[in-house]
Amino acid sequence: MNKKNNKQNIKNNIYGHMFVVFVVLLYLNACLMRSGIIWADIYDSTLIILFFTLALGTLEMIFNDVYVYDLKIQILIGILGLIGMILTIIDIINGEKIFLNESLTRTGGGLITMILLLFIQLELIIKILFDKFKKMPHENVDINN
Repeated sequence: MNKKNNKQNIKNNIYGHMFVVFVVLLYLNACLMRSGIIWADIYDSTLIILFFTLALGTLEMIFNDVYVYDLKIQILIGILGLIGMILTIIDIINGEKIFLNESLTRTGGGLITMILLLFIQLELIIKILFDKFKKMPHENVDINN
């Protein structure tokens, strides 16, 4: 029971970190907009900030061994992320611009969002492979023989 409470405490701390990062980034975005600096429209900037916060929190959860995942759902999310990335790249190839008037377009915002989504999947794959490697029996090699 104590181990479960410890994991829940770690998760709660991570959620706190995520909340602080999210609020600070939203505040900075609002300050930029108030100053007349529009780096992306409100929809894309909020989505990018949200996905960045989720990617950061997921990374922290994965490497603290408190991230609960269903492999089938993660595979589905990865496939959807790849499809989104491919569609965004097709848009770029067909002439859609990533930046327009010194700010991100919808295509640019989608590209960043898909990169962050795939980054979350990559984090999980690295962790799964690392855990499998850690559990593998290692042969003791005697270099003197």
